[in-house]
Amino acid sequence: MMMMMMLMMVMMMMILMMVLMLIMTSRQRQARWEETVTSIDFTHSSRKAWSTINRLSGLSSKPKPCLVTANSIASVLVENGKWRDKSADSKRHTIVSQPASPGLSGPVTLEQLMDSIIHMKNGKARGIDLFHTEFIKHLGFHALNWLRLFLSNCLSTLTIPAI
Repeated sequence: MMMMMMLMMVMMMMILMMVLMLIMTSRQRQARWEETVTSIDFTHSSRKAWSTINRLSGLSSKPKPCLVTANSIASVLVENGKWRDKSADSKRHTIVSQPASPGLSGPVTLEQLMDSIIHMKNGKARGIDLFHTEFIKHLGFHALNWLRLFLSNCLSTLTIPAI
């Protein structure tokens, strides 16, 4: 009987020690957390703050891969730049003749095209031509020159290819 009571007391002491260790660990974790939160400073360097937020939320801090590739831009340009055969001419939209505006009397210049592209807003929905604004803003010189010639051709022939 005495042996049983001593065994129970030893077990109670062990349980008490484990509870104390958990409390101490909990306090240490709380102190470390408070130190981390108070050391976060968004005004000087937000790297530590955002890494803590991302770690807690489970988000990755790695940048996402760009979904727009050069091949996707090229395929849209090629598809939209194809001239249709004569049967498709009936689908072309003809611009009603109006008196020539001084700004539209000549071919489109690269300067006019670049000025228009710069003023396009980012993050807008793509149009019926399936182009995102970001596609056009990241075109190279040859693609911009092709676009300039395409627009000049549309203005000189007063036709817009059907999409």
